[in-house]
Amino acid sequence: MKIRAFMSFLLIASSVVGQNLSNSYHVIRTDLGQLYDGSQITVKTYSFNYSVYDKQVDSARNSIYFTVREKDASGKFYRNNGFQFAFDTKKDTILWANDVRKFDIADNMDELLMISSDVGTSKFNKNTGLEQFQHPTKLVYCDPKYKIGLTYSIPTKPDEKKVLKGVSLENGNTIYTTSIPNDFDWAEAVKANDSIILISSSGLYGLNIRSGATWSVTDVTGEKNNKKLIQSIINPNAFRVNQSSYLESTNEDIITQICSNILVDGENVYFAGKNNLYCIAGNSGKINWKLDLTKYPVSKSALFMQGGRLFMLNLGVASFRVNQIVYGAPFLMQVDPSTGTMNYNNPLPMFAYPVDFQIGTDLVLAGKNNLYFINLNDGKFFNEIDVNELRYGNFTEFVSGNDYYVEKETYFVPLNFINDNVVYFHSSHGKVYGVEGGRIQYEYHESELYKYDVKFKGNKLIKQKFKTYVLNANFELVGVLDMEDKGVVTNDKLYFFSGRRLHILTASNFKK
Repeated sequence: MKIRAFMSFLLIASSVVGQNLSNSYHVIRTDLGQLYDGSQITVKTYSFNYSVYDKQVDSARNSIYFTVREKDASGKFYRNNGFQFAFDTKKDTILWANDVRKFDIADNMDELLMISSDVGTSKFNKNTGLEQFQHPTKLVYCDPKYKIGLTYSIPTKPDEKKVLKGVSLENGNTIYTTSIPNDFDWAEAVKANDSIILISSSGLYGLNIRSGATWSVTDVTGEKNNKKLIQSIINPNAFRVNQSSYLESTNEDIITQICSNILVDGENVYFAGKNNLYCIAGNSGKINWKLDLTKYPVSKSALFMQGGRLFMLNLGVASFRVNQIVYGAPFLMQVDPSTGTMNYNNPLPMFAYPVDFQIGTDLVLAGKNNLYFINLNDGKFFNEIDVNELRYGNFTEFVSGNDYYVEKETYFVPLNFINDNVVYFHSSHGKVYGVEGGRIQYEYHESELYKYDVKFKGNKLIKQKFKTYVLNANFELVGVLDMEDKGVVTNDKLYFFSGRRLHILTASNFKK
């Protein structure tokens, strides 16, 4: 009976491994664009049943691992149905495919392939696609060097608290447990060095990923919501604003991100909660100094170093679920990073909160209709520019002069190639303006501009309105692709994941 049962298991297992999933994709040739002389750019294309959802590029293995996932009829929401694929970038072939319900691929995992659903994480063999181990809970962090993952336990009693567990990625064995709260999100999680992970969650925690040893500095990073909230219009792509929570709390009635980013500078770590700004020794958790912030309207803030000084730009916003809300008030503080001595703290009362900001030699803040220039040395305003709505449209965001290209006498050059001392911004009129010498000196319509994408084999790719333009090293046009998706470069190939399709290009595609 045991032998028969074992043989039945082998038959089932072999049928699962050997199942033919070739009907989940097919290979076609696609005319993807034209060279400068009008000849076609024809490429090899994989077409899948569902849209590409997540991917991991492994250049060492010459592979790309990705998942595709079904969407509902509206095209807005994903269903729990799809496939996993491993793609060989040398042969441009599918290595293996799995029919699965897990789609989120862990980043920066060179040796292991860890893919999660909302409730669990599985380890897959990169060569065969076989599931080698299934963790009963979702891993919130995976360390590739020590092959340890972090996950929260599931309480079995009403009054039981969740604990954070360090588990082996290989077999799921618990290596250690520790207490790091998640009542108000993990606002951020970054590596300080090979062993220490820094987590901002109701303060700042340092966790040794190998041993589970933990140090902590308690502070406020979130609060229960008990008042009416106003949505903020601050640019969601701005530094620090686009840092959404690393791990969201399950609570629905909380305000989060009432803290700074984690700034690592050598062996020191700088962090601000609502009550204090800290300088902490990253390895030991020793507080070198702290600065009392309780008298200031602290909210989400940006810490940065400039000229040997530490700056804290408070943004006057926080997070509530998926929204940026008005919270606190903007101010700019300069601090001596070695002693914690405050050199100045200037409120920014010209608006309730900024639309955007740009950190350079000076700090430039933007409201809907004004730009304010602040000298970082003393924190004082030295210029204000009226960007009135009738003439320029409402300010929307700052843009980089390296990111946008413009055509000049048959050449396509970045804006900073023309002048790299200009502050550029985008307006609701569909234009990009350049500010220099206290005045708006440059004006470009969106139809004139091209957004930089990626560099490939001596070529640069720039995009505009559903097209990708290929430039050579001399900024001359080589060809145009009927493609707006971002390119992925690995192992001498250029890939475009576009909806349900994967297009494959080589350097020869851009040569006649």
